[in-house]
Amino acid sequence: MLSVIITAYKEPLSLQKQLQNITSQLSQASIAWEILVCAPDPETQNIVLNYSKNSPQVKLLKDRGVGKPAALNLAFQEAKGDISILTDGDVEIDQKAILEIIQPFKNPKIGAVSGQPISINPRSNIFGFWAYILTEMAHKIRLQGLKRGEYIDCSGYLYAIRNNLIKNIPENTLTDDALISRLIYNQNYQITYTPEAKVYVKYPSNFAIGSNRKRDQLADIYKSLALS
Repeated sequence: MLSVIITAYKEPLSLQKQLQNITSQLSQASIAWEILVCAPDPETQNIVLNYSKNSPQVKLLKDRGVGKPAALNLAFQEAKGDISILTDGDVEIDQKAILEIIQPFKNPKIGAVSGQPISINPRSNIFGFWAYILTEMAHKIRLQGLKRGEYIDCSGYLYAIRNNLIKNIPENTLTDDALISRLIYNQNYQITYTPEAKVYVKYPSNFAIGSNRKRDQLADIYKSLALS
């Protein structure tokens, strides 16, 4: 069975599109599946409840609204799949991403698979250019690590894990994707990268930080500039 975990907060419109996209892809897979949406706010929860009327495999998990790590812990406890795919409600995954990201798990040594984030910001301004640099640098670093057989971090925008490897992470962690990647690697599993599993991300277009998600995205951009 395949579990898809979506964390969302005040993203009803983008989540609706994400659910349609993912359920369409899962319907083409010859495997049982479920979608678990973690959301603390009523507007996002209502989208899930309405969608689940016609798709009972889509389930709402009402998290406490104290951050993404806590929401993930809730989903890890509820997920029934052998493989869990993790993504967010404010991104758009490619039409082939689901089928692509589960392929490497045919190898029993693979514990996690990262997809490829792609910025959809226009490069005509400094924020869009930074976002482009960020995603390109991350892509090249993962490709190099894969080629050399080195450890790589998964991208929190889209990655998949063997569900039995992670059941709980500290709620105060600031980099849940990096922590989960390291915990899986430390259990003697390999982490691989599937750039064909693309996920399209809208990065911030200004310095105003209105959410934890935007704060994390800006932090990613700053880190990329430090490395360049």
